[in-house]
Amino acid sequence: MEIFHHSLCQAIVFTLKQLPYMVVGLFLAEMMVAMQWIEKLSWATKAIMRYAHLYTGCGIPFLIAFVSPMAANSTLLGVYEKKRITTRELFFALLVNSFPNALMHWRWWLPAIYSVLGLVGLIYFALILAGETIRMLVFITISRFALPRPESKTTADRQSKQKPLKAAMGISAENTWKMALRILKFFFPVTLCVFFLGNLGFFDLLAEALKGMARFFPIPVESLPIIAAQFGNSLVAFALAGNLLNQQIISAKDVILTLFVGRIFAAVIIALRMQLPAVAGVFGRKVGLRIVVARVLSAAGIDLFMIVMTCLLF
Repeated sequence: MEIFHHSLCQAIVFTLKQLPYMVVGLFLAEMMVAMQWIEKLSWATKAIMRYAHLYTGCGIPFLIAFVSPMAANSTLLGVYEKKRITTRELFFALLVNSFPNALMHWRWWLPAIYSVLGLVGLIYFALILAGETIRMLVFITISRFALPRPESKTTADRQSKQKPLKAAMGISAENTWKMALRILKFFFPVTLCVFFLGNLGFFDLLAEALKGMARFFPIPVESLPIIAAQFGNSLVAFALAGNLLNQQIISAKDVILTLFVGRIFAAVIIALRMQLPAVAGVFGRKVGLRIVVARVLSAAGIDLFMIVMTCLLF
């Protein structure tokens, strides 16, 4: 019972922290439609959306995702609820948003990894950037062939009547409140379940099982502590890698390979702990699970590709 109460408190705190981003995203989506901001604000991503055969308005959540994935998800949900996109288009839009979601963490990690790994850290970051770019190109290419051109939807938006600012804000605030309550019905139970499993030790057991699988990759035994650290804190893993590199216990190539191997397995834990509440909690279990699985598998595939390329090039 004590574990449940602790998990409940954690879920409440986490939900309260995410709620402002959720509300901002929903309100922006409502205002975007009411004030016809879609064509005005989505010019920066119009080429990407057009190539992927995605609705032009999906470009705004893509940009927001560089700052806040939760706000981006809420904005995209608002577009979906307004019937601007179908469930299939929502699926591909969320996959494309994996690119800014994956890179936003490097706002904090890049200075740290450079300070402890120097040039090796920059090479590792460049490889991650290349891998994430390839993953996004794969997503938008598949989307292009899987979706029809959304020409009629863009035309319909242009023909809709723009509401006055005051009226648009009032309607948007009312709709945001209703939508936020609907999201919380999904978000809070999923978050509570994730924290409860974590406090029961499920993720620790899973991490231990995944660490054992790392031994089958082309990395030295001395670098295994780096992978163990990646399950807890990537910054600690970078510092540990830098220490082993400076002592010449492992080579620069070993550092890069080890960090990529750690990314593959740590991504599973991160997906269950963070992505599942953020996606399934907003879009529901069915869509959320499909997105999380697709993101994890695609990220693992790209990381495996980068491991092979590292072995061949270095």
